[in-house]
Order: sequence, then C-alpha cells, then structure tokens
Amino acid sequence: MFDAIASEQSNRLSTRDIGEKVFREDEVFHVKASIISALASLKRKVEYNKEPFKIEISGHAGPHPMEVWLEGRD
Repeated sequence: MFDAIASEQSNRLSTRDIGEKVFREDEVFHVKASIISALASLKRKVEYNKEPFKIEISGHAGPHPMEVWLEGRD
C-alpha cells in the first residue's frame, strides 16, 4: 500500500485508486474498510519510526473516497 501512495506522481491518491492498485476484486470482501484500517496502521508506523515524511488522509466525505498523500515532516 505504501508503494502505491509513494509512487503517485500527482501527490494525492484516492482510497478507490489504492484499492484498485493493491487488491484484486475477489481478494477482500470489505475493501474500503480494509484500506482505511491499513492506512491508520501505516500512519501510526510512520509516526513511530519518525520517518522524514508523514501520511495525510482527508476526512470522510460521505460516499466519496478519501484522499491520501505524503507530506514532509515539519
């Protein structure tokens, strides 16, 4: 999942795009919930390791996918 986020040239990637890049359609029943859970864990791991960047996630917007991007640490 991190590779999909880091390789994005436009800097932002939707959770729908992550699902299409990371999971095959028949692999996971609840793709959206799986992605959100994995992103939360990945974000905590990046913070714990004090990486030179952080993972930002836009808030929930109803039925619309959230956006994910990397941002330099201040």
